[in-house]
Amino acid sequence: MKFEDSIKIRDAVLSDAAKIASLSRETFRSTYYDHFAKDFTVESLENYLNLTFSIEIVQSEFRVEGSRFIIAENKEGQSIGYMKLSTQQAPPIVPGNRRLCIERIYLVLEYQGMGIGKKFIDLSIDYAREHGRDLIWLGCWDRNIPTLQFYKRMGFIQVGSDKFTVSGSSYADTDLILVKNVEWLNSIDAPVVLRARIRTEL
Repeated sequence: MKFEDSIKIRDAVLSDAAKIASLSRETFRSTYYDHFAKDFTVESLENYLNLTFSIEIVQSEFRVEGSRFIIAENKEGQSIGYMKLSTQQAPPIVPGNRRLCIERIYLVLEYQGMGIGKKFIDLSIDYAREHGRDLIWLGCWDRNIPTLQFYKRMGFIQVGSDKFTVSGSSYADTDLILVKNVEWLNSIDAPVVLRARIRTEL
């Protein structure tokens, strides 16, 4: 079955907030639960998920200027993943000043490896070009090796690291900061200085 026949990707709207909140909790559990279980009780983890990915929180994220949600659905119309883009402030290690953040790519486990993640990356590049962004950046948990390998295949390079903290606790983990230079269709517009700076800081 072709990707186009089985998966629909569209811009999410405010009424999708409940779907996105549910997807966030489901994919967080499947990706991180075993790791965090040794440091947190099930109750504290569920409290964290309910606070971080409540419908109200997701609705508030929709209203933040520069935020965009893109959702993937299967042929039955069930939500199976989403990407959140934003223009949030980047860590100092991220070069440039016209940056786009892939804040999240969350995908249900059984749909991973079907090309949906690559499609999300392609759409983020299109969005960056349309909005004059030179660089795409993201944070990825340093122990999530398959996802790190995926981003590197997509052309992302590591420029540093940052701490990931769990709200309401003293727990901290490490996110690797990855960046991808946006390839401009017109070579005259390509941010050559930015590329040189990235190479220098590696």
